[in-house]
Parts: sequence; C-alpha cells; structure tokens
Amino acid sequence: MIQATQLKRGMCIKHENELYRVVEAQHKTPGNLRGLVQARIRNLKNGAISEHRFRSVDMVERAILDETEMEFLYQDGDMYHFMNNETFEQIALSDEVLGDAVPYLIPNIKLKIEMYEGRPVGIELPLTVEMRVVETEPAIKGASVSNVGKPAKMETGLVVQVPAFISEGERISAGWVEVITGSMFSGKSEELIRRIRRAQIARQKVQIFKPRVDDRYAADHIVSHSEMQMPSQVVRSAREILDTLEKGTEVVGIDEGQFFDLSLVEVVNTLADRGVRVIVAGLDQDYMGRPFEPMPQLLAVAEYVDKTLAICMRCGAPANRSQRLVAATDRVVVGGAAHYEARCRRCFHPGIERSEE
Repeated sequence: MIQATQLKRGMCIKHENELYRVVEAQHKTPGNLRGLVQARIRNLKNGAISEHRFRSVDMVERAILDETEMEFLYQDGDMYHFMNNETFEQIALSDEVLGDAVPYLIPNIKLKIEMYEGRPVGIELPLTVEMRVVETEPAIKGASVSNVGKPAKMETGLVVQVPAFISEGERISAGWVEVITGSMFSGKSEELIRRIRRAQIARQKVQIFKPRVDDRYAADHIVSHSEMQMPSQVVRSAREILDTLEKGTEVVGIDEGQFFDLSLVEVVNTLADRGVRVIVAGLDQDYMGRPFEPMPQLLAVAEYVDKTLAICMRCGAPANRSQRLVAATDRVVVGGAAHYEARCRRCFHPGIERSEE
C-alpha cells in the first residue's frame, strides 16, 4: 500500500477491485482545506478513463506487474497476437488493452507484455520504434525544420510530422530536437508558440513545459514579451518532464531552457529517442555574455538550430546579447524590460550597465 500523495503517472493500482493505470496525478490544496490528489486513471480491462479524487491521507493498493518479452506476430481483426520466443506460448490482446500502442506495432517488433496475476494487461514498447514512410510529399532539398515539417504516413497508418527532406521509403524513428536560441527580446518564445500551434493544427498531441522559476507574466502559461501566450505545465526539474509525459504525446515544447540544469540534455535525448519531436527555446548567453548552460550542450545534440536576433536598444543594429540593467550579480535574475535590454556586440557591457553621468 502507498499513500495517495505518492501516485505518479504510469503506476498501476488496484481500486474498487479493478486494475487501473495512473494517467495523471495532481496534488492540490484548495484554500484552507486538506490536501488532495486529483487523478485520471485508465481501466486496464476496458480502456475507459475516469477521474478520481483521493484524500492525501488515503492509502492506495499498488499493483506490481510482471513483464515478459514477446514478439508481435500479426493482427486479426481487433486482436493482436504475440509470441514468447523462449516457450513459444502465444497470447492475443485486444486493441482496447493496447490503447495508444497500436499504431507502433510493426511485425516482429520485440516488446514487453505486462502481466498481473498471470493475466496480460498491457504492453511496454521499446524506447524507439523505427518505421517506413509509405506516403508523404516529395523531399525538398536543403530544407530545414524552420521551413516547416510535413505530414508523413507510416507503414502502420500512423501519421506524424517529419522534416521536409524525408522521402517515401525511408525508415525513421520520427523523433528529433529543435533549439531556438538567442538574446532576450529576440522572439524565441514567439517562435516556440508558432511551431506548437502548427502542431496543434495538425492534430498532434502536444505538451508544453516551463520551469517553476519563470513566473514573470503567468504561472501556468508560456508568455512572450509581446504578450503571445499558451497554456503550459510547470515543473521543478527537467526529470519531472518525463514523469508527467502523457502516453501518445508527439510534440514536447520547453521554454526557458537555460533555467534547467544539465539533466535537461538527457531528458531531451530520451524523448527524441522515443520518437518525440522536442522544441526547446532559451537564452544562449547570460548577462556576462558567457554560454548559458545547458543551452550550449543542447545546441550540440540538436538536429536543427535557429538563432534569433533582437534589435539593439542603443544603435539599432542586430542584437544577440542581453544587457542587465539592475544591480545584481546572481546569474539568474528573472525579469523583463525593466531588468534587461537587447544589445549588439559593440554596445554590450558584460555585467551590469552603469548609468552615464
């Protein structure tokens, strides 16, 4: 038994004599009331998703699943057949049990069947699933991701966004990393929002994250300096992104990447290896003009990089540096136009700008 406050996405629990997987769990403390956990849970028998509110003091029975490696053989109607290559035992699972995993099942793929008390209840896909593109627009030579991706139909019928240079017949895992970087006031968040909106128009499942420290304009939205905004999830650390990632998410947007630690690089690579398109926006230099980790490391591992420029507030030249205007020596000082302004190389003064006498 575990306390309700320990519930996390992906856990399996036994609730009211039924087996469920936690889709989402949010800890809330409304007003002066006691804490509670609002959970979305999926019934592993029929696939139905429901919501349940647990008190923070409630105890929940955690179901421990056994895993057996099997190979996907074939589909027969709404049933999918798998075989244990050691015992040659075969089992069949319905599309209701498999859920969002169905579009990733290609012949002979090896995966793990989750069992509870000897009964199959679900599967765990490998980190990456390589599939063949069967239908897409002709490849565009020299295209980059900033020229916009294009839809591609995979061999299983799954439709994903791919870079413009991908051709029919190629095999891809469909994941990559895009980095949008530059100085403050250069339009990084605007570009991130633009790309996310295009993905939403294409009916892709999207999740957006921002670090808790960034509370300048809104606690639960990413907001550009020009007041464009989009709802987002707030996380305390990069690893929390993996903990809150929902099944079937195709695109992940991360704003203010420079406020995370170096573990963001590992998290981003993990997501891309799973077939997720990851878009990260962040400052490439701090107020001293030094590389702002972990952005340099992300630039190194990204497939696509776009550097945005602002306008220098002194001379009007293209600006790629952020001039701090307030007396503070901490590397991270969250602020907007009252704290910083964009400067070009010639007008930038590392550190804090001194007022002219």
